[in-house]
Amino acid sequence: MPLKLNKSILGVFALVAVSFASCDEEIIEEEINKTKTVFTNTCEPNQIWMGETTILKNAIKRSGEYSSKMDKTVEFGLGLKRSCSKISEVPPKKVIAGVWIYCTDTLKDAAIVFSVDDEKGSVFWRGFPIGKSIKKLNEWVFVENTIEFPKELNPSNNIAIYAWNPKKEMFFLDDWKIEFSN
Repeated sequence: MPLKLNKSILGVFALVAVSFASCDEEIIEEEINKTKTVFTNTCEPNQIWMGETTILKNAIKRSGEYSSKMDKTVEFGLGLKRSCSKISEVPPKKVIAGVWIYCTDTLKDAAIVFSVDDEKGSVFWRGFPIGKSIKKLNEWVFVENTIEFPKELNPSNNIAIYAWNPKKEMFFLDDWKIEFSN
């Protein structure tokens, strides 16, 4: 009889230990999720990003019925602009931005821009040329860039990620994914 009691007690201790381990895993997983914030835009209507006027029902689209068309009338295209406080509790340290791009011709100066502003003006700016990432014309190509901010941001800083088309070249954007992490 004492042997059964010992096994039962050992079983209870094992169950309690597993329960604590499970709780720790859930807490860790929750903490990991708090450090990442992801924004997506499939270029379908009513997804509030800047440059929404470039979203049209186009014959060239990757998903859905719409894409963002860049052409001779558009210098600043679809993008995301948010204050750090609206992105996460702690200002992000890194951002990964990816978008699908369709080009009918080689791009010379179009870029994906990452910028940070404060009340006085620009704090950080970096543009990544799109043309270097496009290996094939007339098909959708996924372009992704990562930025680690060189200095700590504050909650009032505004971060913008957008397509810039200074030579007003023609290309299409669809299915953005922007992931911030702390």
